[in-house]
Amino acid sequence: MLPPPLVSILIPSYKPQFFESALLSGLAQSWPNVEILVSDNCPTEEIAEICARYPKVNYVRNPQRGARGNCVHLIDRASGDYLKFLLDDDLLHPLCVQQLMEPFLGPVAENFAVSFSSRWRIDEHSRVIEKAPAIQIAGPEGGEIVRTEAGLKVSVPAQRTQSGALGIPGDTVIRMSLAYATNFIGELSTVLFRKSDILANHPDPFSFFGTRILGLGDIASTCFLASRGHAWYVPEALSFFRIHEAQNSNPQSNSEFNLAITDWTVLIETALAEGLLSAPEASHGLRASAATAKPYFESLPSLVEWSEQILRRAAELEAEG
Repeated sequence: MLPPPLVSILIPSYKPQFFESALLSGLAQSWPNVEILVSDNCPTEEIAEICARYPKVNYVRNPQRGARGNCVHLIDRASGDYLKFLLDDDLLHPLCVQQLMEPFLGPVAENFAVSFSSRWRIDEHSRVIEKAPAIQIAGPEGGEIVRTEAGLKVSVPAQRTQSGALGIPGDTVIRMSLAYATNFIGELSTVLFRKSDILANHPDPFSFFGTRILGLGDIASTCFLASRGHAWYVPEALSFFRIHEAQNSNPQSNSEFNLAITDWTVLIETALAEGLLSAPEASHGLRASAATAKPYFESLPSLVEWSEQILRRAAELEAEG
């Protein structure tokens, strides 16, 4: 009997505060064939010292500085046919890899290009502070996002499998993400995919049809993967995204946080040009991205003029449609 496929768990590391917890969640995976790769950008020796305590960890210093270079470095070094990122402050459920590998082992494996699950947001003490949006089956059209007390309820056209997972057409994933400017799939720690598929993305794995995306690289890569096949969604929470003061999604600690908002328009315009969005869908996404910017007008005043430009562009697309 052939061994199960090798899955490379990739940990781009910089912050030591939560690193060991993240590493232990990677080492605890039930999937029998994994390698743990750590690429270290930490300016101190703290992460190296932690890794030295775990013989199964493949540790290397990253000669390139920066989070993006750290991730690319790991993809290049990975030996597995399948890749699973784990950011250094997040956690994985022990069954994460096992359940996300399910679509790639079945008779229609070639139809799938990315696998993801529900995720919970946790605080610095690993307490759950928010559940992820619920993804539910809709009619043949789908494409609805409803705000509820629990967050967002996303309706998509999909097929439910015997295990309870959903098989979602890739074009639906792109439309739902960009027409609503909403990351309903999840952060980088949430997805699993083939190495061969992500290497097909140029000029780097976090681009979108030839356009480098600096602030929303996780969404760019997931949308690119979705353009190559179906997505597999597991409704159980298999990853945990940590919210804390030092993370890149905190505008107080990230000088380039504005790109996490303005990149939505780059993704939307690119998808429109590629025929992946209609003009009305692109307009809807632009208006949604402008609304996302409003809470940051005071701290990031450049977003005010940007938002006005985006709303004008949305009106142009509406007139065209």
